[in-house]
Amino acid sequence: MNEPTEFKYPLDEYGEPYFAGSHIDAIEGMQEYKDEINQKFDSIQTGGSTNDTALKALEQKVNNLIGDTGWTDFQVAPTYKKNQGVVGGFNCGIREIRVGTIVIKSIRLNLGKINNNEQIAQLPIGFITKTQTFISRSNSNDNGVQFSARDDGSVYGYVNKADQALSSDRWVYYEHTWLE
Repeated sequence: MNEPTEFKYPLDEYGEPYFAGSHIDAIEGMQEYKDEINQKFDSIQTGGSTNDTALKALEQKVNNLIGDTGWTDFQVAPTYKKNQGVVGGFNCGIREIRVGTIVIKSIRLNLGKINNNEQIAQLPIGFITKTQTFISRSNSNDNGVQFSARDDGSVYGYVNKADQALSSDRWVYYEHTWLE
């Protein structure tokens, strides 16, 4: 199955598309959460522990299962113009969304004054678990800037050799998203 997967939507008796339902058992890794939730619920029902303790444990489990950090600011080297690559655009930020065992991470860059082979930012340790590289949008007269976000949290920018003699006020405006 090396072919791309095409989404197909079932049709009802009138020819209208509909979304089929699913069940918690159909999601890999959910059984352990379901069992733990059932155990906590049974404990509440039988009075085996205080309601507050069981509910807090259940809430913690749900928070670990599904979560969204929202866009969080990160440190940028002082020589760069943070949030000024595109005025009125999005701000620099990182975000993590968790749904079960799926983790979606994103980084947004909106910077001015990008130079070659320099650390432009420091992300919180642990946000990047495997190095991410991507080429971002930049000034319209160059090839973009390649970035390397490393597992130690450092983010480096690399300007194409052919573009290094161009504008010294090189800006970047880009969002990169990946699954972990």
